Amino acid sequence: MGLFSHTEVLLHANILDLVNKAEAPEKLLNLYIERVAEESRNLVTQANRAIFDKTQLVERIKKLRVEIAMRAKLASLAEKEGEDDLARTALDLKKQAETSMADCEVQLIDQIQTLEALYENLRILIEKIGKAEQVRNNFVIRQHWEETKPPMYCYIAK
Repeated sequence: MGLFSHTEVLLHANILDLVNKAEAPEKLLNLYIERVAEESRNLVTQANRAIFDKTQLVERIKKLRVEIAMRAKLASLAEKEGEDDLARTALDLKKQAETSMADCEVQLIDQIQTLEALYENLRILIEKIGKAEQVRNNFVIRQHWEETKPPMYCYIAK
């Protein structure tokens, strides 16, 4: 967490430095906010795709579980009937389904981790947008105050 907070402080300082040096800092901040918002929309799209993929994997795992149970039942029935070849075939197909299910479960774990990373990145981007909007709003308020303060205030303050 120390690295992220340090990075956050540096980012905030860099934004403030850019704002102070820019000719049109409000426009620069608006452009930054727009770019980060676009990036967050892209992340939302990626998250939606990842959710769809996760849902498909869950459905595939459910179907494979049903298939495994069915193949086990068929193998048991074939063995009781003395059909050893049929029992072996059912057991082979059951083993293939188990292998496929194990692969799908690994993919599901990866998909869940990907989703968590996407959500974390989205949270960070939303925080960046909020901070940039706050800096922009503070700048606008400060600029408005500078434009509207009475001329005598300058002499009194000195």
